[in-house]
This record gives sequence, structure tokens and C-alpha cells, in this order.
Amino acid sequence: MPWKGVKDPYKIWVSEIILQQTQVSQGIPYYNRFLKAFPTVMSLANSPVDSVLALWTGLGYYSRARNLHKAAVHIVEHHNGKFPKSFEEIKELPGIGDYTASAISSFAYGLPYAVVDANVIRIIARYYGIEEEIHTSKVRKQVKEKTQALLTKKKPAAFNQAIMDFGATVCKPKEPLCEDCVMSSSCIAFSLDKVALIPRKKTKKPRRDRYFHYLEIIQNKKLIIRQRGEKDIWHSLYELPYLETNSKRSMSKKQIESYLKKELGISGISNLSKLDKSYKQTLSHQFIHGIFYKVHLKEDLPRFKAPYLHVTVSKLKKLAIPKLIDWYIG
Repeated sequence: MPWKGVKDPYKIWVSEIILQQTQVSQGIPYYNRFLKAFPTVMSLANSPVDSVLALWTGLGYYSRARNLHKAAVHIVEHHNGKFPKSFEEIKELPGIGDYTASAISSFAYGLPYAVVDANVIRIIARYYGIEEEIHTSKVRKQVKEKTQALLTKKKPAAFNQAIMDFGATVCKPKEPLCEDCVMSSSCIAFSLDKVALIPRKKTKKPRRDRYFHYLEIIQNKKLIIRQRGEKDIWHSLYELPYLETNSKRSMSKKQIESYLKKELGISGISNLSKLDKSYKQTLSHQFIHGIFYKVHLKEDLPRFKAPYLHVTVSKLKKLAIPKLIDWYIG
């Protein structure tokens, strides 16, 4: 992992944000590309947010990228471009909570703040036999206090790295190595034969299905695209115009013409064809099904305004787009 042993708070910050909701193997190439494009806080702050989002394409949870950019601007404006050194100032940055602030504080500056990630929560819950649901604020606070009390003040970074690595390699979520564990003799979960039951997680809600019927409208070798708003998934990303329905059932020519007239002032379609292949993207709480149509217009495009744009395919590939659109345009 390229960030291990790094003392630069900027690089630690980038790695921690990328690894939220992302596996290490997937995060490494993004980390390397991100630092190549934005090697310093200043370079990140001075870049358009669209460029940051475009580099983030495929990682999901795009609010992380927007907060990285927002925090970089804050550092430039309020700290002269230098990463803050106190836990309190770090925690004030957009998108940074207790965990990330603790990680930066201990790894970059050697400050005595315990890092509590999923690995640490699992170890503490099992060792102390905490059987309550771990996502409650009461249990989170309890785990934080116990971990902070255990923290080696002289070497907080070594302690934090060690306990996280122990959770990743020994006290694993599934098939933990209890028989070889140096703490099994005093672990409450092990003594009660409840290792598989702790930590107790809340029941996940079933994912819902959503069906986006995308329209590929090309004129003069350019596509019509739109930028998504704030109140739904993929905030600020670019995609093709679409209609959302409750099934994969094909949209009729009349339905699509009605939509185009209302949204873009387009008067009619000369030809409509639905592609045989569709795409499915899995998000945390929903499945997004992409169904695609090629649309040929009867006349030239009218003039239209935001959130709609008229761009080449090559230009679209450089913008921040959902995986569904990336898969479709290849």
C-alpha cells in the first residue's frame, strides 16, 4: 500500500478519503492517479471541481471528491495552503470526521488520537463482549473511549496501524484466527463462543430497483447530455437525457416524443431503436438499470440551456460520468 509509512498529511488525507467505501485493491490506482494530477493541496484547490469528479469516475460516493476539493479551497483560504496541524482544525475541514482527523493527526504528526475503523470496532466489540448493535452512537462512543484508553501515547501511529492490521489479518470478519490469537484467553466473545455473532450489525434494507431509459441523441457528431442535480444520486455528474420508470418495459415513441418536447423543445422523432443490451449498476441502497435507445430527430436541434449540453463523445469521456454511461460509450 503506497500510503503506508507516509508522513505527508495531504497524502494521508487523500488515501483515507479514497478508502472510505472502497477496497484497497481498487483504491491504489485511484490514489496514484489522484496524486499525479493533484500533487499538492494548492493544485487541488486551483483545479475545477469537474476535473476532480472526472478523475473520481468509477469510485462512487462522489460527495467524497467534492469535499476533498472544498476542503482544499478552505486550506488555501484559511491556512495559506498548509495542511492544519491540530486535531480540531483538521476535523473542521469539509468531509472529515473523527476517524479521518485521528488518522491524519497520529500518522502525520504523532498526536495521541485513536483511530477507530471497522477493524478496530470489531476487535474491541469482541474483546470486551459488546453485544449491542454497533452502529448506535452509544456503542460508537464506548468503543472510542476504550480504544483511546488503550492507545500508546508515545507511539500512537504505531498503535493505530498495529490494531487496524490485527483486525485485517487476525480478528477478521469471517474465519478469524482465534486459535492463534495472542488475546484469545482474555477475549470475552471467544470465551462465550460468540465470535461469529459479534459485532452485531443492523439489518440492511433490501435494495430497490430503478429503471433509467437513456436517450442517445446525436446531431452533427455531438451528443445531448445533462448534468444531474443535487437531490438524487450522482450529484453533478453528466449523463444522457433519460426517463425513469418502474420497469424495463420499452418506452413508446409517443412517450419519448412527449418528454423531448417538454424538456428540450424537440418537435419529433424520425426513427427510434432500443438497444438489446442493458446495464446494471449496484449502489449501496439501490440497483440502477440502464436501458438505452438511439433517437433520430426529424429536424435540427433547437437551442437549449442548462442542465443540458451538446458535446462530442470524446468530450463526454473527459467529464465525470456514472459507470452506466461509461460502460455504454465504451
